[in-house]
Amino acid sequence: MDRASASEAGDVGSTPAGGTLSCTGNMLKYKIALFFLIQTLFIGIITAQVKDESLKDPLIEKISFSFKQDSEKLHSLWYRGYGYMELIKLCLISQKSFTRIDELTTLRDKNEKISKIAEKYKLNYRAIYKESYEIKNSLEKDTTSFIQLNSTETIKTDKKEEPSKK
Repeated sequence: MDRASASEAGDVGSTPAGGTLSCTGNMLKYKIALFFLIQTLFIGIITAQVKDESLKDPLIEKISFSFKQDSEKLHSLWYRGYGYMELIKLCLISQKSFTRIDELTTLRDKNEKISKIAEKYKLNYRAIYKESYEIKNSLEKDTTSFIQLNSTETIKTDKKEEPSKK
């Protein structure tokens, strides 16, 4: 391949000084691949920082405390996309049917509706639905922080009255 035909093919360019510049299409492919690799790594780092699983949601903490469920397990479900109401309903079904929440989430992950899960365990879904809203409202209104709920120490405000001196 001579210079004229290579120039027409776009493999060889000229420099301002009149020399030739050999730039193949492969170099452009490498630059594009490197660009996408850097962007993918950068987006992955940002996503990992935004979705930091070490951050605890106070309402999830209250739900786990109320139902005596593992906080880490409920947080992982919440990070996967389960909503507050969905978690409360599953916890209620788990509590009333004496079933592990893992079994219920396995069914839920297979796109089983919560109402069908409740029916499977012979529970009234309407009652669970109503109770879940009451529980969520009471947990949201509760101003006690989780630290106070989970504390083993109690602060006593009762003061012993000193005997009065006559």
